This record gives sequence, structure tokens and C-alpha cells, in this order.
Amino acid sequence: MGFPNGLRTQRAKQFCERVFVPHYNSLQYAANRTPLVIMLWLPASRAEPWASKRYQILAKLEQLGHRVFFSEELGTPTTPRVMKGIEYLQSETVDLIVVAQPAYGPIGDVYHFVEYRVIDSKMLLFVDQAAPDRLHYEYLLGEMETQYNNVETFRFPGDLTQDLLLKKIVSKVALMQTVKYHATQRAQSWGLRSDSYLVQSTPLATTRRPFRYNLLELYREHRDEISVLRDAQRLFILAYVNAAGGMMLRRLAHDLGAAEPLLDSEIVPLRRNGMLATANGSVAVTEFGRRLLDDVGLGARAMPVSTQPQTINWRQSKTVRGLAFSLATALTLLLAALYISNTAQRVAPLEYTPSAPMVTPANPTTTPSLRTPTPLISPVPTRR
Repeated sequence: MGFPNGLRTQRAKQFCERVFVPHYNSLQYAANRTPLVIMLWLPASRAEPWASKRYQILAKLEQLGHRVFFSEELGTPTTPRVMKGIEYLQSETVDLIVVAQPAYGPIGDVYHFVEYRVIDSKMLLFVDQAAPDRLHYEYLLGEMETQYNNVETFRFPGDLTQDLLLKKIVSKVALMQTVKYHATQRAQSWGLRSDSYLVQSTPLATTRRPFRYNLLELYREHRDEISVLRDAQRLFILAYVNAAGGMMLRRLAHDLGAAEPLLDSEIVPLRRNGMLATANGSVAVTEFGRRLLDDVGLGARAMPVSTQPQTINWRQSKTVRGLAFSLATALTLLLAALYISNTAQRVAPLEYTPSAPMVTPANPTTTPSLRTPTPLISPVPTRR
């Protein structure tokens, strides 16, 4: 759709520049400065490429402001079937465990996956797509991906050496940052109890402590909201329609500079998650959508007043020209009437001269009737 460069009307451009972009950038900045406590569970191999890349991953996450450490720093035994990540999480001292392994076996057996212990342990899973035991967990992995979006695959060694695995980890961690930030800011509406160290007077970026709630569970419960908040285009559509108080789909497509089929692909997810409602060619924001916008400061209903001339379509232009023509015609007729009136007054002034009054004779029997001539004074015609 070309957002935001594709916006066609001045109204859409002004709303984007004056309202949406400042709020959206502020939200992104705050979320990106929300620190997480992360444990890295990576192969402790001394052979390349893991030997150097594992430290690169740790350094990158620390550079982004997170508190990060390796699993072996715990001093926990790593014998088979001893799930050190699961055991460690019971102490509730981390936000996430980032797992990158060549197979699923080291992470947990079928028992742990069936009971979703991986979710309880706040794990983000990155497993080699060539893992020999993938089929053994296929159904369970699909279930977890659908609900928690916490399973990714990578190609070894290509994705590791080309830093593609690093990018996937950073992207998934950023998603959990968004969850943690909005959980702290919207604790009441999410039904959460705020932690004392998350009061407004304490900058969140300076507080590198784990959140009391499981971020994966919060993400599952509020996935629709998080997905919109992380998608600038869909969030803009939601905010723009709300500010207009609802509008026709055709008008929305025109304002955004998008073809209607392309716009529909953006509206369908918003309609599916209950934030937009469409009927008879129009679209409006639902109560759920308005609540989300209010929570993030984009709930204003009024469009900004334009200080520049607006673009008028051909129908509006035709109406304006017709009105102007009618006014000009009426003015012309009025002036013509006044001109004719004044001309008639000069040519036939007696038309406006009152008739001579009758004078009663002094002696009706002997004195003839007398008339007093009336001065030829033409009064100003009455104008109505």
C-alpha cells in the first residue's frame, strides 16, 4: 500500500504526521527500551561456528539493554533428561530462556511437551530444521506455534555463520519486549497486579528485573492486540477510521492511496480479531478496537483541522460550480431589475406621481371646481 508515502489526501497526511507517527514512534521507543532477563541455552561446543557465535549473540542482546547469561553459569547438572531450563525457571528469576539446539531431545521429552512445560519455562525455541526428531514432536510444535508463536527453525551452519539466527532471536525477543511493556502500562485493563518497582516514577529502562507474569502466556491472551501494535499499517488504519468516526471503504481506499482489494487484505485481520466491523460498504471501529486505541493514546475522534486547501473530487467540484452559477445568476437578475426600475423612473416619472387631490369649491353653485397643480416630484421607488 505504500504506507505512509502512499497517502493521497491532505487529511490523511496530516493525521499521519501530526497524530499517528509521534504516538507510534513513542510506543516503539518505549518498548525497545524495556529490558528482559534472558538465559541463553546454546550448544557449549568449542568447535566453530558455535564457539564464537554464542558470545556474539550474548553481546548483541546485552547491547540492546537486556540482562543475559549462559545456562552453564548456573552450575546445574546437564545429564540426560535433566531439564536445566525447566528446573531453573522454577525460581522465577528470568523473563525468557532462549534455546538454540540441533534437536528437540535435549530440550525435553514427550512428557514435557505434552504438558507444555516448555511454555511454563518461558522458552523460545530455535531448532535446526534438519532435526532428526522433528516428526516426533510435529503436532505439539504446531500447537505451540499457533498459541504462543515460540518455535522457529534455522539452517545449520548457514544461518549461524550469516547471522540469520541472531536476527531471528533479536526479532523474537523484541516481540516479548512489546508484551512486557504493554503489560506494565496496561496492567489494570489486562487484569494484572502491578509490581511496586514498575511505578511511573521509576523508568522501566533502568529496571532490569524479571516480570512476575509469564510473557508467553500474556502473549497468547493478547496476541491480537500485540500483532496490531507491532504493525504500523494496520494500527494506522484502525486509528484513522476511529478518528473519522467511521467511513466508507471506497473513501478509505482513496485516502490511503490503495486499491480496494489490497486494502481488504489489511482490514480482514482487523475484522477477524474484532477491532473493525464492516457493513454495506462502510467500516467502523468496534468497542474492542477503541479500547486498544485509548490505551495507547490514539483514541481521539476528531480529525486535525487542515490549514491547506483540500482536494475536491469531481462530484464536489460540480456541486460547487453549480452553486456559484446560481448565485451569479440571481445577482445578475437583481441588478437588471434595479437598472430597469431606475430607467423607467427617468422615462415616465408620472408613473410614480400621485394624482391631483380634489379641492372642494367655496360655493358649489356659483364657483367652478378648482385644482391645485401637483409639483412633478418623483419619489424614490420602494425597493423590496
